[in-house]
Amino acid sequence: MTKVSGTARVVALVIVLGIAMPLHAQICPPSNIKYTPRTSSGAFLSAGDLEALRAQLPEIFGLDTWVDSTSTAPGLVFRNSYPCEVDLRDVTLVHRGMRMHLWFDVLLLPGGFLTIDGLPFQDADFVFDRSGISAEWIQSAPASSWRPIGEMGRTPGTTPLARDCPSTLRLDDAGLLAIRVGRQSPSERRQCVAYLVSALSDTAKAELRERAAKGIPAIASLIDDAAVLDPLIRCVAHYPDPAAWYCNLALNYLTSHSYGYQFFMRPAGAPAPASDPQRIVDDWRSYLSRPGGARHAIFDAFLREQSLHAMQDVVNALRRAIGTALPGHPILPYLDEYAAHLQIQGGLPWETILDFHNSEAQPHSAFFAPREWLPGTPLQGVRVQLLRPGIPRPATGDTSTDHALRLSAEAATYREEFRNLDLEIRLQITTTDETLRAAAVKEVRDALAGLRAADRTGR
Repeated sequence: MTKVSGTARVVALVIVLGIAMPLHAQICPPSNIKYTPRTSSGAFLSAGDLEALRAQLPEIFGLDTWVDSTSTAPGLVFRNSYPCEVDLRDVTLVHRGMRMHLWFDVLLLPGGFLTIDGLPFQDADFVFDRSGISAEWIQSAPASSWRPIGEMGRTPGTTPLARDCPSTLRLDDAGLLAIRVGRQSPSERRQCVAYLVSALSDTAKAELRERAAKGIPAIASLIDDAAVLDPLIRCVAHYPDPAAWYCNLALNYLTSHSYGYQFFMRPAGAPAPASDPQRIVDDWRSYLSRPGGARHAIFDAFLREQSLHAMQDVVNALRRAIGTALPGHPILPYLDEYAAHLQIQGGLPWETILDFHNSEAQPHSAFFAPREWLPGTPLQGVRVQLLRPGIPRPATGDTSTDHALRLSAEAATYREEFRNLDLEIRLQITTTDETLRAAAVKEVRDALAGLRAADRTGR
């Protein structure tokens, strides 16, 4: 094994509320494992053969797979995406009728690079001997590091890594936990979530409790069972227990509500906001007691899908109304590209889910250079927001992180709340044409029939 240089582990979290959609991005120092397959005679594979191998591989949660065909040692590259660690267990490759199963079992931290030479392709199973490999640094390993699968476990370097929930939690790495839970089956995931929730109540093991509380925000977008909410609220009530900070963050990410967010996220030494932990707990309990209760409290895959379709329907409805009244208006391509590229990501600690805002004063597009929107048309601007309204009068006041960016109810031309789903649409049409305004409102109201039906069944 060859170590070349060290890389500090730096992870920064950037959260952006965009004009078109909220984005949740983790900026990761690059890290990858590169494997150089060889032909049965020991030569490097061609670019075409490498592409054929890459095409065989299933999608691996947390990794991007690509081909490096330009270097002196071409190969398959397994690169970190989000979260930031590279956790590669095993892959199966088939080439010219031969099947090769390779048990890598390697974990790299951000900034770590490992190049592994391959044995001549053959019908066989091998395990990589990771003796001397660290989770960091730039390293390389010769083909002799591959051992017959029968030797697995005979040396520390070939002992399989424990990837179960308790073992991963002991590593105190929430990003790695997210990777491994993301690869689990639904039943395994439920077991892991149940283990994390039970750990929150273990008063005898403060370190385990805090690690479990850290882990739940990392996997929030994978959780759909509202049974986790009450234990998390009880955990928040134990403030100043350090776990309370993470439990409240987990609630923020699970529900897309920011109750308590400013209290727990204030900079060290800053004065505490007027809200106190008991008021925060009261807000969470009131939220679970609202119409709809806990059933749709979590902004899960079902709600993300409903929200996506509803927003697409609304934007397309606006496109029809405006296109009929003002053919060729500059806003039309904005509406088209917004609906075509719309995405929704879970696990964000704020109430605004989607925000389309375009006007003659501020025409925005992330995808194309639009035609100039000159003043003087009957339509000056359009804004549509989809948000989670939550409880009407929080005990902590309106401390939502996106409050200043939200279209007020009073300024909305049309708004409709779907209380059982905890969703609300707000529409603002800025126009001098009352006929256009009325037509747009009617089209939008009609377009919300699907979300209205889902809300009725969501009781």
